[in-house]
Amino acid sequence: MSLVMSESVPPPDTRVARSRWAAKLGGAALVLVAMGGLYVLDNVAGGGRSLIGQVFSIIQEPGRLGPKPHLEFGSTTEGEVTVGVAGDNLVASVPAGETVVDEPTSVKIPLVNTGMARLELSLYFLSCDCVNGVKFNGGWVPVKHHLPTILDPGEKGELEVLWKATPEQVADAALPREGRFSVEFKMNDPRAPKLRVEINTRIRWADSKGEPSQAR
Repeated sequence: MSLVMSESVPPPDTRVARSRWAAKLGGAALVLVAMGGLYVLDNVAGGGRSLIGQVFSIIQEPGRLGPKPHLEFGSTTEGEVTVGVAGDNLVASVPAGETVVDEPTSVKIPLVNTGMARLELSLYFLSCDCVNGVKFNGGWVPVKHHLPTILDPGEKGELEVLWKATPEQVADAALPREGRFSVEFKMNDPRAPKLRVEINTRIRWADSKGEPSQAR
């Protein structure tokens, strides 16, 4: 029997494999350090929600990065409209002067979309039976209608609220007195999903001329 001598095979060079694993581990470590740094910076800044979470939420909602509408109000004949955010509502407080009982009254409110996307407003609620209707650019706006009122970027418009306080509605009240009611919209302004237009007025009897009187 003859023995066949095989050539010796050199052991594999493990240095290349080790360097590849080191590179992978180093890259992963850098990613973890970077994410940890963002988290620490965010918490040091006092953010209640981690910066990483905010970044991920923006990635998951691409629409948040696109153009947005922005609603602004002009002044009425009675003064400046003040605007603020309360919960889910953008609240516009509108000065409307006097309301004489049993006489039709209205206020016109200038609007403008200063944003870069189309603004949509859908009227869905009237807080008072005294409201006779709402107009936009002279046309009636139906309540709870699925077709929204539109303001294109840069476009101006005019909202008009019409109402009449009847003797039955104020029969138990001493007049004159301050009154307030609202008309409410759903909208796509990113500041709030709803718009509440509050009408502030002073209610009086036709013959009181602003002087205090007892309930009739």
